[in-house]
Amino acid sequence: MDEEGNFSSVRRVMARRPNTIKENSKLPTPAKPGQVPPHLISLLKRSTKDKTQAEVEAVAGLLIKFQDILDK
Repeated sequence: MDEEGNFSSVRRVMARRPNTIKENSKLPTPAKPGQVPPHLISLLKRSTKDKTQAEVEAVAGLLIKFQDILDK
């Protein structure tokens, strides 16, 4: 049986990904975790487990930005 005709050529295209979360301009203004309101600290800790410092700061910025609509 001739298998040569069954093979397809596959080419991997590498798309550029930001090296860090800070390169994405649509992210909220980063904030220090200490600036997060007390009622959102547990949410911050649960949401950022095993994340980089830049990611923690980005989430903290979101929590601060939307603190008025997040439940107390």
